[in-house]
Amino acid sequence: MVDRAALGEMTVTLDCDVLNADGGTRCAAITGAWVALALALRHLKKMNVLTRSPLVGQVAAVSCGVVRRRAGAGPGLTPRIRGPMPTPISC
Repeated sequence: MVDRAALGEMTVTLDCDVLNADGGTRCAAITGAWVALALALRHLKKMNVLTRSPLVGQVAAVSCGVVRRRAGAGPGLTPRIRGPMPTPISC
């Protein structure tokens, strides 16, 4: 969701390692990485390193999965349900 041409020669690396967590924590890491990027780019624009913000969209994540042959998303998929953990999906 970034116009790479607007970044010029800069490289941005977002690292959101989540080694042991549920779907909600992974989603928070994905969404938090976008927030960190937005704040960093806003700071670079404020310091006149960038002439405009290269952000062209937003990213958020939601936890979803299939439990007992039923698809679901969000808080309804809790760890007390046995089976595969929900999968974070970023949009």
